[in-house]
Amino acid sequence: MTNKPFKFEWEYADFGVRSTTRYDGTPYIELIKYYDSDTEKGRRYCYTIAYWHKDREGWDLRFVGDRMLELSKMHIEKVWPQLCAAQIMLQAWFEDQEDEL
Repeated sequence: MTNKPFKFEWEYADFGVRSTTRYDGTPYIELIKYYDSDTEKGRRYCYTIAYWHKDREGWDLRFVGDRMLELSKMHIEKVWPQLCAAQIMLQAWFEDQEDEL
């Protein structure tokens, strides 16, 4: 892979779609939920609800435990298109990287 990084970040309500990297530096997309744990210090934390995983058969969206239940119908309608769009952009990035090898 080349040195061109992939970075994506989007937020809606308490949810976010962002890029992050695996231990080997490979980027992937995750759906996260924000929460304020320490309001006195203004700290904002998050945890992963779902993430895209690539294997030999292609991309698979994996939910962490039962966290998919945290998405109400209203939030799914706003978040899902962005989650899918980010993954399409990441796939294009991977294809671009392969072309440059």
